[in-house]
Amino acid sequence: GTSSGTVTEMDPEKKAFLENAMKSMVEDESKTMKELVEAIKGPEETEEDAERKEQALEELIDRSDRVDYAIALHSFAKGLFPTIDLLETSKHEGVRSNAAELVALCV
Repeated sequence: GTSSGTVTEMDPEKKAFLENAMKSMVEDESKTMKELVEAIKGPEETEEDAERKEQALEELIDRSDRVDYAIALHSFAKGLFPTIDLLETSKHEGVRSNAAELVALCV
């Protein structure tokens, strides 16, 4: 239905509250992608290091499934070259497997 009520400007306090609530619920995708790329660049001396890289790669795979984010992975997160490097240098099968899947998804 339609309403014959008048429209009034939102109270500044309510507006500020809603803006802050929305900001807290919206993730900064570029920041998150950069953090994940940094996680795959670290050392891989222990099983925990390898697991951390596998998890970061899985998260990047999930995010890069959308074309815009696949492009973003390389363009602003500079994540494709470190991922390719893992294909050559990682001693852990799970890391190499996830790295290969991510590269295949993005190219």
